[in-house]
Amino acid sequence: MRTILRARALAFDMDGTLIDSRPAIEALWLGWAKRRNLDGQAILHTAHGRPGVATVAEFEPRVDAAAEWDGLMRQAAEMREGIAPIRGARAMLERLPADRWALVTASERALATRWLAVAGLPFPPLFIGAEDVSAGKPDPEGFLRAARRMGVAPAELLVFEDSLNGARAARAAGARLVAINAPQEARRIADAAADDFESVAIDFVEGALVVCVG
Repeated sequence: MRTILRARALAFDMDGTLIDSRPAIEALWLGWAKRRNLDGQAILHTAHGRPGVATVAEFEPRVDAAAEWDGLMRQAAEMREGIAPIRGARAMLERLPADRWALVTASERALATRWLAVAGLPFPPLFIGAEDVSAGKPDPEGFLRAARRMGVAPAELLVFEDSLNGARAARAAGARLVAINAPQEARRIADAAADDFESVAIDFVEGALVVCVG
């Protein structure tokens, strides 16, 4: 079934949406869980789509969460395996008007820069990462900030997300939502869903972005 959506601007999550980084992320968290004698599967269940420092603080409150996360970020910055573009992502991003899209991610800028380069994807014209917001997803702050910076109302923003936390953040912001490579919980609250960007066509028509999904 095809769904056609119109928007004035687009916002993308990174991990799981533009980049298939699940193997790298899982290796990072499972390695940390083993070193700290924690439940790795419980960490993976809650970590996706939220700031990493919040996950550290939740599962290991006895440590300095910021310092611990900094160490994990240094480790992640050296990773090259398990990081690849979602199908169709590169071609789609290269066609978008530079002033009409943003990246809104729980990752820090330094890590996002490295992983986008590894995946062969362009760095966004507008980047909003973990260091740019006071509250991470599922809080809507990041998407609201993206809409404001691009000069559009939240209802005119179309968000692409893979995680339930991210989907809830988009909905809380009042944005439209396309679930990409997402679990059923996220797909159920989305306007449309696709496994990857090969099923998404974006055209620029009379000042609006027309997005066809399916």
